[in-house]
Amino acid sequence: MWNPLIIFTTALTFILSLALGIYTLSINPREKINKLWFLSNLAVALWTFSYILLFLTTDDKTAAFLQNFLYTGAILIPIFLFHFVVLFTYQKGRFILLFGYLYSSILIILLYTTDLLLKGTFVNRDFFDEIRGPLFPFYLLYFFLFIILSVIFLIKKYLKADGIYKKQILYILIAILISAIGGSTNYITEIYDIYPYGQTFVFLYPIIITYALFLKKY
Repeated sequence: MWNPLIIFTTALTFILSLALGIYTLSINPREKINKLWFLSNLAVALWTFSYILLFLTTDDKTAAFLQNFLYTGAILIPIFLFHFVVLFTYQKGRFILLFGYLYSSILIILLYTTDLLLKGTFVNRDFFDEIRGPLFPFYLLYFFLFIILSVIFLIKKYLKADGIYKKQILYILIAILISAIGGSTNYITEIYDIYPYGQTFVFLYPIIITYALFLKKY
């Protein structure tokens, strides 16, 4: 049976991501960075909501459908985050963004039209886990590449920044590292047969970054 702490914190992450995303957009819906932070939160909400439903389902066909939804969110998170970072740090990244959106679009198409990314599901501790396809490593490569690029862009700007802006960047860096390390434990649970306890800290991600965003602008 799955750990209730993981279920609770996953549900908390869903609620916070959706609520803070909508709140940020409502403050100034015309601001590009607000739109990107809303989309980033929406991707996290899709991932966590699908995760919660996977706890509840007992049907393998429904589980396979939910896994596709879960990975749609997981694919969108890195590129939306990187786009948010590019806007927040006022740096050039047009070519990388174009590549990232193209790559993520291809991954989503493959997810729904082939079994190259996911082949199906299997029961792991009363939970439907994914059966990974031959191209799954290319998803992992993309995921960590854009998380690392986001961190690099932030560090580069942090070294030149000062005052409140420097503090904002530090908060965002901390939030990304917490969520990246915590969320990535999902990818090693099969190898070491452990619960993804790192995921219990991901709820801090939308809180910290939303705080950092509002620290300067509002």
